[in-house]
Amino acid sequence: MMKRALLAVGCAAAFLIGYGTATAAWPGVPDREKYYGYFYNIKDGYGDSVISSGIPDYVDSADEFIAFIKGQLTGGTAQDKTGAAFIIQTMLGSPWNRDKPPTSAQIYDWESRIQAAEDKGYITWSGNFTHSGNSYWQGGKTGTNPDDDAFYYENGTRTSIIFMNSSGETAYVIKRDCGNPLTYGYMPGVEVSWNTQGWTTVQSTASPGESVTFSHNINDFSFTAVPSTTYYTTDGASSAATGMTSITGTTSIDAYQTFQVSETFTVPSNAAAGTKYCRHIVWNPSDAWGAGERASDEACVTVVIPAKLKAAMSVSPTSMAAGDTATFTPTISATTNASPITVNCSVKRTLYSPDGDATDLGSQDCVTTGGSSDIVIGAGASVVLKANTYLAPDNVEIGSKVCDVITITNPTASGYYDSASDQTASACVTIAKSPYVHFIGDVWAGGGFAAITPACNNSANITTVARSHALSSDGTTPGSGTSFAAFALGKVTNFGSGSASLTSSTGIGDGLTFSNLYTNKLGYYGASQHCITDYTDTYESSTAASSGSVDVASGSSGSWRINGDITLHGSIGAGIQKVYYVKGNVTVSGNVTYPASFNAANNMPSLVIIATGNIYVNADVEQMDGIFITQGTFYTCYPKTEPATIDICNKQLTINGSVIANAVDLFRTAGADGTTADSQKQAAEIFSLSPEVYIDNALNQSTSTTITTSEVRELPPRF
Repeated sequence: MMKRALLAVGCAAAFLIGYGTATAAWPGVPDREKYYGYFYNIKDGYGDSVISSGIPDYVDSADEFIAFIKGQLTGGTAQDKTGAAFIIQTMLGSPWNRDKPPTSAQIYDWESRIQAAEDKGYITWSGNFTHSGNSYWQGGKTGTNPDDDAFYYENGTRTSIIFMNSSGETAYVIKRDCGNPLTYGYMPGVEVSWNTQGWTTVQSTASPGESVTFSHNINDFSFTAVPSTTYYTTDGASSAATGMTSITGTTSIDAYQTFQVSETFTVPSNAAAGTKYCRHIVWNPSDAWGAGERASDEACVTVVIPAKLKAAMSVSPTSMAAGDTATFTPTISATTNASPITVNCSVKRTLYSPDGDATDLGSQDCVTTGGSSDIVIGAGASVVLKANTYLAPDNVEIGSKVCDVITITNPTASGYYDSASDQTASACVTIAKSPYVHFIGDVWAGGGFAAITPACNNSANITTVARSHALSSDGTTPGSGTSFAAFALGKVTNFGSGSASLTSSTGIGDGLTFSNLYTNKLGYYGASQHCITDYTDTYESSTAASSGSVDVASGSSGSWRINGDITLHGSIGAGIQKVYYVKGNVTVSGNVTYPASFNAANNMPSLVIIATGNIYVNADVEQMDGIFITQGTFYTCYPKTEPATIDICNKQLTINGSVIANAVDLFRTAGADGTTADSQKQAAEIFSLSPEVYIDNALNQSTSTTITTSEVRELPPRF
């Protein structure tokens, strides 16, 4: 029994002949016989065209063809949806996917093949094709209607869209008026394709010495993986020679993936502004059809000469005592910049012990005086940044250093600096002693010896040191001063009176300072003159003695005139009174002391040293009892080694008596340190006005006491 069905005239004629007769499979789809549906393998010889309206004439590009088929797949009739799925799957060829509708991956694959075929010129959008096989939709007619598409044999020549492959063979044909795929022998489908593109990137500008990275990319922009391609990197045609070694290799690339290789290049330090360094990547093969070598566009970095930056750090003062404050000031300057440049920096503070051990005191970003961390420097300008202070604590070790280091953190490329050291700078303040001097009695500065300055009107100053902040232990403020009055024809600076240290310009510590009308202008006592007796005439006729070493312990009372320098030491006995008039310098080489006690005023010892030169006190001397007069300078420690350190002149010197001198040089380094309030208040020199000055001394030339009681009056206590 035979059935015969005529399909749409002029489109497809399918004849169902001999259901029971064995026939060969259609050559385009090896696993399907004629009249058997592609998707479901159901036999039905009745049907219609694959695409109900055929392929419109306006479809003459890959984009239009893809859009039309995808439109049928998603928005057409059941016939058109099946036809679109049938066309996509058979164009993909082996392994003959049966997904209906196709998966997104299959659609991407199909699109890439269509696009690649058009790029290669493998598509004829309207041409006559002589075929031996045709196809149809199994639906809408008598029969099983499985909503599938099948093939059958038919000979003819029809206007078609023809796809070729790289070998020049026909790969796939679609009859335009009905959208039916046609065959002539084996139709493998649109050729599997892969295609590549490449690019190279690098930053646009760099300065000499700066390192840049060239990033080379090869991209497979098709659905099919690149099986293998060989690549190498090289200088571009526009490039100055980089001297770089090419990177070479072979790689595969997955579909729609990118292979990347990078290389680092350091701009030569002597590179001129405007020089270009360019690189790109070359690879072969570049597509599935043997297009051969391709190269990415060269990417170039252009040399620019940036601003030259320089960091600086200063500190004031450069040495300080515990309780004092130092101010660190960072600065950044720029040169050669034609326009403002924005920089950033940080400051790190470190405490170094005298042994060199480092303690991190923290770090912070630099900020402008306005508080911004973005520091904008104008052309050829400098910016002084916000200063940072350091208050030295009471327990900081003498000889330590506190250093602030500024580092420019942006930009960091070497081209911004004439030398690496310009990127950072440091300044240090040394923790030093500010030794104090204490007087028990009155202090007078100014006037002079009549033999040297007849007018006796030298405006001498009293200048010592005072602590800036109170001690944390007891709240007191140590410093230099006297227990009673301080007189000066010149200025009094940092020196207290009335047993109080001078505290800034508050008026505290200047109660017995003459004058003290203005707290910021102490001293300048209004005496017209103040002549000091030097006693040289008095003792000019004294017994002559030899220069050299003098031990005050030897001999009895008396006065001596010595022409030349002497060294002095010894302990004088009770009741002994001696005067040494020295025409030269006196060096005190050892302690000069009185007995610890004596039982009567007339048993009080007295030693007077009168020198026309200087009086030098050796560093090991700790006590001097007596009256010391010099027309030169009285040195509390000699020889002087400058700058002073805590290892020299570090014994406290106590002078019980009186010192009268043209100038007093205080150079002891003892005291003013330690961890207790008492040690931090300790003075380096103590001048204690002893009773002999008032009661009986060798200058009196009398056996009677100096002071007698003439009147007794009660006075209110002084605090």
